[in-house]
Amino acid sequence: MDLEYLIDRLEELLDRSTRIPATSRVILNEDEYLRLIDQMRISVPQEVRNARQIEADQDAILARAQGQAEAMLAVAREKAAALVAEHALVAQAQARAETIVDEAEARAGAIRSDADAYALEVLERIASRLAEFQTTVDNGIRLLRPGGADGTTEAGTDAGRIEPQIVGERDQ
Repeated sequence: MDLEYLIDRLEELLDRSTRIPATSRVILNEDEYLRLIDQMRISVPQEVRNARQIEADQDAILARAQGQAEAMLAVAREKAAALVAEHALVAQAQARAETIVDEAEARAGAIRSDADAYALEVLERIASRLAEFQTTVDNGIRLLRPGGADGTTEAGTDAGRIEPQIVGERDQ
């Protein structure tokens, strides 16, 4: 039985009881009073057990909620750590990529510089050879011009004393 119901019945018993005039005393039906007290004794432990069960259930629910919250926090921490690690890996990869690009650009610059120096050297040798060829061609032309067969050039110089001229000097 519900404890509140029993308390209400005890109160009704008191209200229905006969009052002794000029005192605060009442005459109760002893059997009904004892029966209600026995029922209360039975109900109180049940109410206490129910309250304890509710408290245990509440503690279990709180423990489960706490466990779930801790599990969620652990997962969130793991995800955060993974994101931080991933960010660190990305940053390392970017730094490494930048280093590789810088090294490649430096190497490419050195190769370009070496290639330019080599090309300049080759072109200078070719220019020198071409100047030599031009001098030879010019000398051949002077020898083959009319009047050059007797050993004199148009300018009246001796064919045996032809001096090389650098291309461009002739035009000046």
